[in-house]
Amino acid sequence: MSEQDVRENLATNIRLLRKAQKLSQEELSEMSGVCRTSLIYVERAKGDICLSTLVRLASALKVEVAELVRPRSMSEHLAAARNR
Repeated sequence: MSEQDVRENLATNIRLLRKAQKLSQEELSEMSGVCRTSLIYVERAKGDICLSTLVRLASALKVEVAELVRPRSMSEHLAAARNR
């Protein structure tokens, strides 16, 4: 798995988890202590993210860090899309 694959997994997973919990980017930003601009950057799979930011986002979303970077199956993507 390439670095870009991990960034894209992270972006997708954060967005899906945030939307599943009916959180806006601003709300997740406030809950995690990660500035909204950085969150937008992460959700667009741009650049790198530091470990402390990853941990804070996972904590705010109530998941393990591994859940944020794991690849999702097509069925998981479709299920998430139906739940929006």
